Formats: sequence, C-alpha cells, structure tokens
Amino acid sequence: MSKLKLKTSYYTEPTAPILRMVGDFLNYVSASAAVFTVVADDKWLAVAFIIVGAAGKAITNAFTVSE
Repeated sequence: MSKLKLKTSYYTEPTAPILRMVGDFLNYVSASAAVFTVVADDKWLAVAFIIVGAAGKAITNAFTVSE
C-alpha cells in the first residue's frame, strides 16, 4: 500500500492524484472567485482567495507517494 509523504524536496516528484485534484480545484476556484471579487470592488476578499489558491498549489507540490 502506498503512503503519502510531505517534504519540500518532493517538488520534482509525482504528486498523488487525489491531492493533485484537490490542489488544482482550490487553485482554479480561488482564481475565479478572486476575479469576481475584484470586479465587485472587494479587494480584501480577493486577497484571501489568492492565498487559498496559493495554498492549493503548495499542496500539489509538497506531497508525493511512496511505495
């Protein structure tokens, strides 16, 4: 059974598919929401969405699957 491992040196190794889907989902949704909040002139909420998107991207880069 494979296990997930967290380490910064795993940036170049493959990411687990479920974490890749979750991280990409957070990234895409937060980018879309940030655009809408900028249009609605709510800049602090846009910054919060950008931070959530960055966290989603960090999830996809920090984990790997070990056999």
